[in-house]
Amino acid sequence: MRRTIALLIPLAILVAGCGSDEESSKTFDEPEFAITFEYPEDFEPQKDVTVSSSAGGSVAEQAAIAPKGDKENLILVERYDLNLAVNEENIDEIKGQLDAVVMQATGESPTAKKIEAAGLPGFEYTVPLDMPKEGESRLIFLFKDKTEFELNCQSTPKLRERIAEACDQAFETLKVKE
Repeated sequence: MRRTIALLIPLAILVAGCGSDEESSKTFDEPEFAITFEYPEDFEPQKDVTVSSSAGGSVAEQAAIAPKGDKENLILVERYDLNLAVNEENIDEIKGQLDAVVMQATGESPTAKKIEAAGLPGFEYTVPLDMPKEGESRLIFLFKDKTEFELNCQSTPKLRERIAEACDQAFETLKVKE
């Protein structure tokens, strides 16, 4: 009987220590962007974001969040103002242009997956990067009328899983501001 109780106490302590796996979140809600999303609490906004390679048009607004103290693993959020309204009816017509932009930036022929988030049509690509070393970007392009939003979830092998989880969280909680 004494052994059973001794084994049950550590088990009870272990079970009591198991709470929800959900961690606290912060909200990306910048006035320059018409979208919001949740991201992990241990990420923080980055100042002075520098992009080493870019293709396509000029970015209208740019922001980034990253694990505290990390400059290589991040979610870069960009907004582009377009000349043409893009919606569900014409989204397929711009895929070739997006493919060309991604190919220009990466030097590789991209494969896109058609997606939707918060009612916004878009495409998603996963591409290798030269910098940072062994880097990878999950590029999410979403469209709302004459606005393009890009989420670039950039990771290195060390934090690839952590950035993928944060990117999933951002994508799944994304909302359009009214």
